[in-house]
Amino acid sequence: MILQKRPLTERQMDCLYYLVKGMTIKQISEKMQLSARTVEHYLEAVKSKLECKTRFDLVDKALQMQEIRHRL
Repeated sequence: MILQKRPLTERQMDCLYYLVKGMTIKQISEKMQLSARTVEHYLEAVKSKLECKTRFDLVDKALQMQEIRHRL
């Protein structure tokens, strides 16, 4: 289980969930009706909050999060 120092916002959690599901930035942006740049910004913030350097690390940590696993 991942303990976060700073909680993720609902939008950040949604972007992370769709990334874990294998969606591209463009697909996530269309699904959430946001610009691709906004999605990238959310995911960069998530990487920072979860102390990840790569998207691979981000997905790996996300799969350890109960909130993400519950939605899969």
